[in-house]
Amino acid sequence: MTDPSIKIELHINDRKHAIYPDLIDEELFAIGRVTAGFAYLEYALLIDSLQLLKRGQISEIPEAILGVSFDRRLKEWRELVRKYRRGSMQARQLKIATRIKALQKDRNRITHGLWSWEYATPAKVTASTFKPSFKFTESFDFEKLLKLSDAIAEVNFQLSFPRGKAQAHRSLAAARSKQGFSISRGFALQMTGQPLPLSLQRELDSVIPSKTKP
Repeated sequence: MTDPSIKIELHINDRKHAIYPDLIDEELFAIGRVTAGFAYLEYALLIDSLQLLKRGQISEIPEAILGVSFDRRLKEWRELVRKYRRGSMQARQLKIATRIKALQKDRNRITHGLWSWEYATPAKVTASTFKPSFKFTESFDFEKLLKLSDAIAEVNFQLSFPRGKAQAHRSLAAARSKQGFSISRGFALQMTGQPLPLSLQRELDSVIPSKTKP
């Protein structure tokens, strides 16, 4: 295992000294995207499990569904899919279960790993651990991290809308009808008059043409 790379910040106020992982903003963005995306994946898996239990007319929720262990929850969901889904839908979701297992491995390394980089390859970072039972060393760069977050996002869509884009359109239409309107977070922040984070400004610029652009 390589020693973690860190940034030490020393301040005049003794209470504000700090140590941060030596990661650039793009890497922190992608790692956060992976972490937040997988949290939603766990939620989506829970919701679909509850729907499958309802289909099977099972009122008692298995402990594995609500427990802390993600491995047990995924295994229980897979069994529910085998019991209560049929045909192509069942086949697709069993493939998703296999994909989730692979994504979980990378997510765990990113979430629990210590980060380091080498002078010879400053564009790459390495996640590793000192725990004997969870030993690993794996290199990442921004593109690899971003691709992982995109793969998790795709699975989240497949879990939330197993019937595809048409189901998503119906869900969005129903939400707009119930709420009466729909605006993006970027536009909502813009309405407050506060400066927008750069990521949201780029999102708005990609949708709304700027008057300063040629």
